Amino acid sequence: MTHGELFTIKMKTESRHCENSISYRVKWDLLCALLLTAFCIFLFWKTIFEGHLLFGSDFVGFYQGMKQFLYDQVHDHGSIPYWNPYIFGGMPFWAHLESTIFYPLDFLFWFMAPETAFGYTMFIHIMLAALFMYALLRSLGTGPSGSFVGAAVFTGNGFIMATLYDGQMFRVQAYIWLPMIIFLLNRAQKPGNSSLNAVMAGLFWGFQILSGSPQDALYALMAAFFFCLVFFPKKNLTVKSLFKPAGILFLFVVFGLGTAAIQIIPAIEFIRLSVRSVFDAYELVTLGSYPLEGIITAVIPDFFGRYVNGDFWVSNVPWSIPLYNLYVGILPLILIFFISDSNGTDRKVVYFAGALAIGAFFLSLGANTPLYKLIYLLPGFDRIRAPAKIIYLYVFALSLLAGKGMDGFMKLSGRTFLRRAGIVLAATLVLILLDGIFHWNKSFIFSFFSPFILDEMIIGKTAHATGIIGDEFHIMTLLCIAISLVIFLGAKGFTNKKLAAALLCMLILFDLAYMNRGAIRYGDNGYEWTRKTRDNLSQSLGQDKSISRVGSYPNPMGPNFEMLLGYQTVSGYNPLYLHRYYEYIRKYNPSLLRPGNVSFFYHPKGETVLMDLLNVKYEISHTDGTYSIRNSNFPRVFFVPDHEVLEQSQILDRLVQPDFDVKQKVLFETEDFPALIKNQKPAPDILSAKSKAEILSWAPDEILASVNAPVPGYLFFSEIYYPGWTAFVDDFPAPIMRGDYLFRVIPVPKGYHRVKMAFNPPTIKWGIGITSLTLFLIAILSVLHCFGRSRLSRRRPEQRVL
Repeated sequence: MTHGELFTIKMKTESRHCENSISYRVKWDLLCALLLTAFCIFLFWKTIFEGHLLFGSDFVGFYQGMKQFLYDQVHDHGSIPYWNPYIFGGMPFWAHLESTIFYPLDFLFWFMAPETAFGYTMFIHIMLAALFMYALLRSLGTGPSGSFVGAAVFTGNGFIMATLYDGQMFRVQAYIWLPMIIFLLNRAQKPGNSSLNAVMAGLFWGFQILSGSPQDALYALMAAFFFCLVFFPKKNLTVKSLFKPAGILFLFVVFGLGTAAIQIIPAIEFIRLSVRSVFDAYELVTLGSYPLEGIITAVIPDFFGRYVNGDFWVSNVPWSIPLYNLYVGILPLILIFFISDSNGTDRKVVYFAGALAIGAFFLSLGANTPLYKLIYLLPGFDRIRAPAKIIYLYVFALSLLAGKGMDGFMKLSGRTFLRRAGIVLAATLVLILLDGIFHWNKSFIFSFFSPFILDEMIIGKTAHATGIIGDEFHIMTLLCIAISLVIFLGAKGFTNKKLAAALLCMLILFDLAYMNRGAIRYGDNGYEWTRKTRDNLSQSLGQDKSISRVGSYPNPMGPNFEMLLGYQTVSGYNPLYLHRYYEYIRKYNPSLLRPGNVSFFYHPKGETVLMDLLNVKYEISHTDGTYSIRNSNFPRVFFVPDHEVLEQSQILDRLVQPDFDVKQKVLFETEDFPALIKNQKPAPDILSAKSKAEILSWAPDEILASVNAPVPGYLFFSEIYYPGWTAFVDDFPAPIMRGDYLFRVIPVPKGYHRVKMAFNPPTIKWGIGITSLTLFLIAILSVLHCFGRSRLSRRRPEQRVL
């Protein structure tokens, strides 16, 4: 044979070997993906195959009304509303990030009822969380078994399952994108890779922002910057070499913000006027800080009681414990002992994940560490709440470490492997000994775990706490015995590594499924009660077609329940609402809202005139199934002949004075009152007899009214004042003034007039323009990238012939 023939045979052999290797890898990846998908199907079995409706306090208390409002507006009117008139007297809808209007994976809410869409949407997200994390770990050089374990941990850890139980849809939606963002940034940093990866990472970060959790998006941005710092090649470091990572991060941030600009731009204005811009004191920002004692949940997730059963033995900290627990399974913690930094990539992953886990836990402590006062000074950290939410990064980091630990378990051998397996076995023996002592003397349990006992312990719950801790410790011991047994068999060669790895993979799935049993809950009866309540009200109160608001007493479905039923209310549940509205309600009844509160129910006791101005016509008690009319309420629109100008700080006090008549004078503020209207006005009794105002048509974004004014004066609308509303009197532009501290007031001349108000803020147009341009650029870059790859693939055969 000639040298050419031998070379050809060698190349064909290597090619076949490469193809076999790729085929083998694809088969394993496909098998792992199928198993992870099957695990997610198992978790959501009752939704997928039996049609049961997913339930959670935030699903029904916050999102159901928001999504029903969007669904009704799109299907009945063919448009996306800008304004939400149903809670807090009215507030922006488009500008509220948690409305998740443009989040791509919320597409099901456009086609089906919210209660039906919840289950399928959450299933899609949990499944994608598993697949995204698996893909990330594989891209970081982790084997199939290690990637499987890491993906399982990221999918079923105690943190995300408790979040799902609570119905915090926006947090689940934001949670899944971090692995995909890091996956693309990792690809972008590799030599010869296209900047399109950085652009696509930005696109998915934009999705994360649009998912309704800017706080999680901020944490993802921190993780992305840290990842690029750790994985940046340190060899031959020059100023020129810094251009690539700087360019990657620049593209990532710019395209991410550009993708989400459609809501970010309007949201900036909204946040500036909301309670969040005012209540930024350190004490409020650090509400929901994670207590140091909570570290015990890393090994005993239900140490403080099971949220599924509601049998907590602590009080005043349900926000942090146990819903924000650190449990990722017992196996990942054991696998840390087997981590091997055999190559540069493994070392970088371990350094990145280890530092991220430690840093995230430290930041989650919030006010429980004095150093957080320095963190509070950083941009963004003075606007977010509940530092415990950063545990999101902790579980992500532990998922990476679990994957690398399983990889090390597969790679290690000889004395090194035996030594580490011996450490695990010794620790398990200690646990067995302790478990025996706890069963023999239960009083010792409380003494042993005293460092983790919170001051908020409920008096008289000692025996209950002892029982829970003892049972949970026993379960942990059994899991450790099972894991240690598999590792011991693998170390001694009684079974091969692949079988041992398979057994460990099954154990992590069992552990996570068992420890989080009941986290995915269903509430068909609750949704049925809602339907019946809606039907009953529609046959009674619903017969009144006038435009008015209701005051709803406390009910199990939350303050946003009226929004779901289709009734406008003065109460609500939302972390963002206008600061002026907060001040107004505080003047009505100071006990209803306090700094940091995100919700309140209506209460009949207070400064009556303030609820009259808010057009509260009915009081509803859903628990009793009754409602009553408020005879003192004012109409939605009425004519006011006169005005008075005061300092802003004096307005609310003047409104509630017994001698002040809100129907005869509207109060303007010195700071924003333009020019006085000087006219001779007849006596008030003559005016009240001659003036007439009424609503002709009403929609969330557009109101048409008429007024017959006996003299030049003001048309008072019981609608919340907000920038972006425009007015026309007989088709001529007219100013909208802020009257009585909170409301829209339009000056009108004498005579009969038709007055139109429309909400069309320029910030929405700017946001639409920027997002449209961003998506267009991404499409162009994607086409150019595909065209370049196609042309390169056509050239390669010619190069081989040459």
